[in-house]
Amino acid sequence: MISVTACVMWGRGGYGCRPHTTTIPSPTPHDTSGIYSLTCNTCKLAYVGQTSRTLKLRYQEHTWYIKNNDPQSAYTLHTLHNRHEYGPIDKTMTILKPLRNTSLLTPYEQYYIHSLHKEGKLIPEQCSAPSCH
Repeated sequence: MISVTACVMWGRGGYGCRPHTTTIPSPTPHDTSGIYSLTCNTCKLAYVGQTSRTLKLRYQEHTWYIKNNDPQSAYTLHTLHNRHEYGPIDKTMTILKPLRNTSLLTPYEQYYIHSLHKEGKLIPEQCSAPSCH
């Protein structure tokens, strides 16, 4: 919460100041960019992706692809072909590595794909990627 002083001019040349408190919302984890996972609501396996934009925007794209039967990602393909369900952003999407440096997106994405694959937690549709092997 931030406290500021607001000053106003009154009708006949009067002038007054008074303290005013305003609330500025804290950013959520979905307001950042970086490496993320999307967990399938049905089988609980995960997809790993990257974005230089906000996770919120990327999540909206994934859900648009699902709703429009347009498999643009391994997650969308998994959901559509298996008739699995996706959940709300706060239950489905997790930030794995916040990043602003776009040159680090691909190496970190490959690292997390490999890690989840080794743990048996990655959707099979993403395992055709070279980073799975």
